[in-house]
Amino acid sequence: MVKEYWDGVDPEHGPLQEGESETIVMVERPALRHILPQDMAEVTTLAVGCQDHEPALEAARRGSMVTVVDPSEEALDGMFQSMAREGLNANLVVSSLWELTPIPDDSVDLVTAEASIDEFADLDKVFAEFHRVLRPGGALMVVLPHPLVSGGHAIMGGTGSGQWLVDDYFNTNKAPNPRTTERYINPMVRVGFVIEQLIEPQPDPMTKGINNSSWNLFNRIPQMMIIAVRKPA
Repeated sequence: MVKEYWDGVDPEHGPLQEGESETIVMVERPALRHILPQDMAEVTTLAVGCQDHEPALEAARRGSMVTVVDPSEEALDGMFQSMAREGLNANLVVSSLWELTPIPDDSVDLVTAEASIDEFADLDKVFAEFHRVLRPGGALMVVLPHPLVSGGHAIMGGTGSGQWLVDDYFNTNKAPNPRTTERYINPMVRVGFVIEQLIEPQPDPMTKGINNSSWNLFNRIPQMMIIAVRKPA
């Protein structure tokens, strides 16, 4: 259903395969299209982690020179396949996500990061490394599951139409996402980033036909959080 819908509505950037995540198609991809510049031919992008392919793909679609780092060769192979399906290119580098040794100081314009940074207890070190590789004036964009849906929670009712309960939000031991919003933003500020935007995207109205029930749910319960910060020039 997803593929058929996007073939008719947006064939230029249709989903990569059948069964693609509704959250990506309905929420993340439209949000990234709105946030990222239309022409990124002069932008060098470093995508940190392969769990979420979409930020790297969207940057490459707009002409950016993209480098992807991940400690897993298998994960990088998956990214290669996603790029190849759309005829896109990226440099793929095996590297730790918080010790980006292959990446020189002040060498990239944009860093994108995703939920894989939660593997590390000390986000100050992670964000300090992102700050190091960015040129002055460069930007960091972190795309995450929203803390309200990635920790303890419950939906009352089989269709999700009942009461939404947030449970144990401040419990740092919960999985898969142990952090509150402030635990991402405060380390960014401490290492020298300036906050530009905190975005909680709603689904694109054009995607309602994919799954009306999911579209309504995503309008009530935030699925994603995008934090955009900048290294001062």
